[in-house]
Amino acid sequence: MPFGVSLIYPTLTLGIKRLTKENARPEAFSFFYGAMIIGAVFGGPIVDWIRHDYKTTSWEYHHTNVETG
Repeated sequence: MPFGVSLIYPTLTLGIKRLTKENARPEAFSFFYGAMIIGAVFGGPIVDWIRHDYKTTSWEYHHTNVETG
């Protein structure tokens, strides 16, 4: 996850800088940071709700170590 954030955040910032006109950059950055804040505020409760209500998943991971069996 930290690796993904370290790639996405600078890419989005650079994309806003290069793909918007000079006079529209302040609004674009404001929208970007506003979306980040909304995601931070609502992300935690949504993840808690999902973990609480959906304790079991249909995806399971089983690993067998080749060296130790």
